[in-house]
Amino acid sequence: MTALVFAENDAKKYSKMATIGQSTVGLVHEINNPLAILIWQAEKLQSLLNETNTSPEIKNAIEAINKTSTKIHKITKSMTRLIKNENHDGFVLISLKSIFDDVKEMTAALLRKKKIELSISYPTSDDLKVKCRPTQIGQVLLNLIINSIEAMEKTPEKWIKVSVNQEEKFVAISITDSGEGVLEGSIDVLFHPYSSQQKKGERIGMGLGLGLSISKSLVEAHGGKIYYDIESKNTKFVILLPNAPN
Repeated sequence: MTALVFAENDAKKYSKMATIGQSTVGLVHEINNPLAILIWQAEKLQSLLNETNTSPEIKNAIEAINKTSTKIHKITKSMTRLIKNENHDGFVLISLKSIFDDVKEMTAALLRKKKIELSISYPTSDDLKVKCRPTQIGQVLLNLIINSIEAMEKTPEKWIKVSVNQEEKFVAISITDSGEGVLEGSIDVLFHPYSSQQKKGERIGMGLGLGLSISKSLVEAHGGKIYYDIESKNTKFVILLPNAPN
């Protein structure tokens, strides 16, 4: 009976996530139309000003508008890739770095605002590839990083370290933050839907409406595993994804 309740809750969360995703993609489309005009006009102005003796202040202002508009466009493109309907997202061989690049783009402003340092380390080559649904894995990574950001609100030292390693059968992705870990009594229910998981004094955020239970389902659908590392002195989650076939 409990398993049935969990399955129903998961279905509701999937439905909610899909609705939010569709609405967000529509909103991004509405933003992109006037944004494209703004970028085009800024580039045109910049080109015209380069041919005149306009003051450096005006040139710098136009350049700033152009760069900011382009930055917004990159963010909206990342949002579209990560929030689109993942049911239409097939398994492809893709570089993990490209997925992380989208996640970093999505979280950059929030990380700066919260003064949190995010570092990502790869093995000898940063072109490590996995066979996955990029949207789903991107959503899982985004969710874990946003959870860390929200849970470190009152932590004096703020950092998030992501480590990617290739093992014999799996690619291991560990996401560690400077938090003190999850309360011992919450560990067993971390991946249960609607559980009240807590990091010592802080509730774990849900990020994009995508809880840890959904993250677990998505990773397992890839033949992988996600778990909380109880041996780490900080808060650490580990994702294992099967190595890509040769």
